[in-house]
Parts: sequence; C-alpha cells; structure tokens
Amino acid sequence: KAALAGQPSYPVKINNESIAELRFAVAGKDLVLDANVVDHKIAQDPVVWKGSCIEVYGSMPEAKTIGQVMLTPQTDEAPAKAWRANQGNQEPAPGIRLKTAKTATGYDLQALIPLELLAVDHSKKQILLEFQVIGESAKGKRQYGTVFGSARAYQFNQQYGRFLINR
Repeated sequence: KAALAGQPSYPVKINNESIAELRFAVAGKDLVLDANVVDHKIAQDPVVWKGSCIEVYGSMPEAKTIGQVMLTPQTDEAPAKAWRANQGNQEPAPGIRLKTAKTATGYDLQALIPLELLAVDHSKKQILLEFQVIGESAKGKRQYGTVFGSARAYQFNQQYGRFLINR
C-alpha cells in the first residue's frame, strides 16, 4: 500500500457517487493493485461477478485478446479468492497474491497479479487496463462501475486506459 502512495488514485463512480478508489502500478512482470471499495453487503457467489468482486482486464494496443481476472474479498465464511477467465469459464488463479480486510464501509484489497494473466506483454512500452468494481449499494442494489467507462470490458478494449511503462 505504501509503495503505491505516489501513484494517482482512480475513482470508480456511479451517478457521481464514489464506490471505489484504486491505485496500481506495473512492477516487473506483475500488476500491483490497491483498492478501497464501498460495499454494503460483502458476499461471494459461485458465479464470481454476482458477488462482491473487482475485475481486472488487460490487453495490448491493437490487439483483440483480453485477459481477465476476478478478485473476491474475504467474508465471514470464506477467504479472499482470485480467479481468471479462461474461454468463458472461471477458474482459480493461484499465481495471484491477494489480501483483503473489512472496513467500516466495505473492504480494502491488495493484489499482485502476473501480467501474463491479463494478456499483457511486460516488455512493451504501452498496455491497456480496465477495472470493474461490483458490490451492493446502501439501497441494497448490485452496482457495477468501471474506472474508464467500458460498457462491456470483457468483450471490447476500446475504452481501456492506455498506460506507458517507464523503465
């Protein structure tokens, strides 16, 4: 968390209400992610994106291939879990290091994600990223918000954020 303190904070908003703040950076062959999420009912579901979740999408400029991982926070019943999308299925992603902690308004999440799971080549100068946060609003409704406004981030990378990797 302290290592990302100098990185910009990216808000996830729905109707001008902030539901998350994310900071991230590339470190070697990994994406480091720190998130603070507002979620009024932290829950896990067998279909990962139907529960509390942060989805991370990656791609390369001019490519159509999209890598996707899903990060679920710990609950009173289950530990935090990391998943990856593989040909339309979700499967465990043991290569992701993940830690979460409950807060007064939701949860904090830190993750170290191998870039290869995001279809990103760490040796290139530019990469594309998008983040979607899923949780429950104070009114009891599921809410979905992305950092860069992608409507279907799992299908299209045109609205992903474009990042230069400094070496």
